[in-house]
Amino acid sequence: MEIVREAAFRAIDTGCNSLNSALLATAYENRLAGTDIGEGKVNPFSTPNFTQATVDQLKPTQKKKRRSHSTQPPSDKKNGRKKSQEEKKKD
Repeated sequence: MEIVREAAFRAIDTGCNSLNSALLATAYENRLAGTDIGEGKVNPFSTPNFTQATVDQLKPTQKKKRRSHSTQPPSDKKNGRKKSQEEKKKD
């Protein structure tokens, strides 16, 4: 989380409207490279294998259909069955 926060601050400071590998690589160096956690590890954001998604590559999510209010007759709450006409008259 610290890496993303650092990269976000740098993006704002430089007027960049998105995070990119250069910002993330710099943030990794500033936050983790000199610590016990980062000791002896390779900066994953500076390797040639690191890829970043572009807006064109992102797939839009399908919108879920909203549940509509049921227009079915009321059911018997005890066992979930529909009430008969006689039962409705008793209520």
